[in-house]
Amino acid sequence: MATLSARDAWLATQNQDGSPHLVPIWFVATQADSIWIATGRHDTEVKNISKNCEVSIRMRAEGDRNGDAVAVSNATLHDEAPTDVLEMFDTKYQ
Repeated sequence: MATLSARDAWLATQNQDGSPHLVPIWFVATQADSIWIATGRHDTEVKNISKNCEVSIRMRAEGDRNGDAVAVSNATLHDEAPTDVLEMFDTKYQ
């Protein structure tokens, strides 16, 4: 399995009119096979996810023969991240 060591990733969501919305994001990958992203509560991607939770995330991945990884899944919105996830963000982006 690839190591998700990249600093930034790209998040794709779907706008209300069906067009793609693609933005760079900060992220951390947990040992529970979850990817947490950091974004503003009122950003377009949050509005899009609240209407359609299907997302794609592309990031550089060490150990992947193509040099990147793409995750396609359903996103879950959270008002707050758990302490361990916040500590992961602090360590990665300080």
